[in-house]
Amino acid sequence: MESANIKINSHCPSFDELISGMTDNGKYAHLRIILSRTKIQNYYQRYLLVTPDGFGVVELLECNLAGNKINLDLQDMSTGTVKKVTIDINDDRFKFLLISMDDINTLTHQTKEKFGSGSSLLEFEF
Repeated sequence: MESANIKINSHCPSFDELISGMTDNGKYAHLRIILSRTKIQNYYQRYLLVTPDGFGVVELLECNLAGNKINLDLQDMSTGTVKKVTIDINDDRFKFLLISMDDINTLTHQTKEKFGSGSSLLEFEF
């Protein structure tokens, strides 16, 4: 019987270590995950999911830290399909962005107030 070469990371960060490592120069700065300190406020909220291949609106059903992985359950709002997404906290390659739909709605509302709700086109000088 051959033995498998399995690389085991003996140090898995705690949730607090993970969060404190997300500072600008921290070990986990590439993650930039923003969750509310209020209990379950982020669950069942809608987000704009942006990937290198496309975008769509999803609902965050679950988020947890297990070892070196962040596990997310995201439900596609147009199809109802639930997708389990796992993020290795040590992998700094871009996978996706989640932008709160509440933030998008607030920004849209502020933009309408600032520039008016008229349907005229903006004119640009070239």
